[in-house]
Formats: sequence, structure tokens, C-alpha cells
Amino acid sequence: MTFRKLVFYVLLPLFGIVLLLTVCSIFAAMLLDESPITTQIPASQDFIPMMTAMRTINANIRSAVQQGPGGEQTLELTEREFNALISGTLGNPFTTSFLRIPEEMKRGRLELENGVFRFLYPHDIGRDTPFGRFLNFRCRFRMEIENGILAIRILECKAGAFSVPVSKVQAFVEKKLKESYFGTPAEQVVREGVIRLKAEKEKALLLYRPFELIEAADRVCSPDGSRKIRKTLQKIAR
Repeated sequence: MTFRKLVFYVLLPLFGIVLLLTVCSIFAAMLLDESPITTQIPASQDFIPMMTAMRTINANIRSAVQQGPGGEQTLELTEREFNALISGTLGNPFTTSFLRIPEEMKRGRLELENGVFRFLYPHDIGRDTPFGRFLNFRCRFRMEIENGILAIRILECKAGAFSVPVSKVQAFVEKKLKESYFGTPAEQVVREGVIRLKAEKEKALLLYRPFELIEAADRVCSPDGSRKIRKTLQKIAR
């Protein structure tokens, strides 16, 4: 075999295979991680802001149950309080059932960061690899409710170290909202009781109508007219 044939028929294909394996290895290393992204946020740090958030909410409830039709009220939470509260909410069976949160989404973490929401989600690929087993997603977006209408705008999304096209993620989110939110009891309650939800630099602000919100929740959760939601809130407010 001549040297030219050796290069074309043996060395070049071998070099191509090595190059392909190298590229695939680099790609996998940049895409996969050994641990879920949510483990980077120690749960112990959430305890104090969770307690202060619950105190704020309890005080809000005491005022809310006394409101009549048409009254408005504002709930204000700091970023850390909001983070802790949402983290606990995603693990609550009642809340996740009511909001129809997909089972796999419960492994995620929603945060408020400098006025922008950030969703962290670790996808377990189901098997160990030399590069890890978790595909960690990071998504930054704006979420607002204006006159009961929810709107989400994707700003950035990454899978591992790679950027994902924003338009593709936006289309996926809108599809999921149609499947799991629009037309559901949760949307009905929000439309009737929530005036505005807005994230500012260091806090989240919720402007709502307490009477209408409680009445709408009772119609959805207590169709027999037992008014379980209002009675439960009244007990909490004592």
C-alpha cells in the first residue's frame, strides 16, 4: 500500500472518527452535569424567609377575610421570601394538584432575580454516563398578570452550557399554558380575584380583590356551597 492510499483509506477515516468522538465528548460534557442544578441552593437558607413570608401572608389573610366586595389589597414579598414560598408551594400536593403542575416540574425551582423570574429544572436522563446524568435547564422570563390575564415572555434559556432558541421555548410555554392553565379552575380564580402581579427589582407585588378571590376559590373547590376556603381562612385569621 502506498503512503497516499494509507493516508486516504486508513489515517484520514481514523482521524475523522477520533475527531467525531472528541466533539461528542466535549458536547456531552457541556450538556450534562453530575448533580441537579437545584442542589446548588441549600434548603436551609429558605427557612427564615419562609417564616417571614408566612407571617406577611397571615397578616394579609386577617385583613382579607374582613373585606367586602370591590375592596383591594396588596401583598408584598421580598425576593428571598418569594423564593422560599414558591419553593415550598411546588412541593405542596394541594397546590400542585390545583394548578395542574406536571409531576416532573415539581423537581424544578422558581425564583425571582432582579425583577426577572428564573426557573431551574434538572432533567434526569435515567442513566449514568461518564459526563453525568442530569440535563440542567435555566430559563429567565418575565411573568405578569394584568386584570387577571397571565402573560409570560421568555428572555433566555440554556440547556447545560448551550443556549436554546428563545422562540422555540416561547412556543413550548404557550402550548403548555393552553394545556395546563387556560380554561382551568386556576385561571378562573385568577381572572376574578387578581388585578396585578408584578416583579420589581427586589420584591414581588400582588394586587388583588380578597372577597372576589375567596368567592371564586370557594366556587371551584367547594361546589357544594360549604365555603371551605373562607371558613379555613377565617380560622387562620383568629
